[in-house]
Amino acid sequence: MIKNLIFDMGGVLISYRWKEAFADFGLEEKDFMRIGQEIFEFPMWHELDLGNVSVEETRIALNEAYPEDKEAIDYLLINHHLMHCYRPKVYELVQKLMDKGYGIYILSNYCKELYDSHTSEIPFLKDVDGSVISYQIHKGKPEREIYEHLLNKYSLVPEECIFFDDRVENVQGAENAGINGFLVDHEDEQSLINKLEEFLSAR
Repeated sequence: MIKNLIFDMGGVLISYRWKEAFADFGLEEKDFMRIGQEIFEFPMWHELDLGNVSVEETRIALNEAYPEDKEAIDYLLINHHLMHCYRPKVYELVQKLMDKGYGIYILSNYCKELYDSHTSEIPFLKDVDGSVISYQIHKGKPEREIYEHLLNKYSLVPEECIFFDDRVENVQGAENAGINGFLVDHEDEQSLINKLEEFLSAR
């Protein structure tokens, strides 16, 4: 029986409008795709998630590595607040699930700067039963340690948990630790809403 719901943030609790924001900046989709790939494959990006470097350090290093994309990279990292879309219907359902007695936990690879920036925008975050963010332990999904740290920190039984993430490897990492996984399509908010309503109707 599922008693605890564990949520990733990016692509699950928060969606993104990077493509639209870059279009506002003047980039075509092919440029967006190329620059996005450069950024997310850049080794320092992972170190940002783990709290080993700052957003500003990452921006400077990316500028040095990809000088031809400097203006676009600056736009993304200086104006990252323009990229996010919040999901109030999802938050309403999570609040109802909390009220019904489900444990609500956050397990995310967000860096501290990004995580802190969202806490004022998502009301229930201050009331969750617990969280482990990668920068806190310098481990990230899908590394087994971050899942086990959450389980151990809050004495959770893996089989009583379900983990929502938008990346296959992260869901697989949770399942390798004995946690039930649910793969979220980050572009399909309704599928997540349907799943949460399913848990709500079960109580």
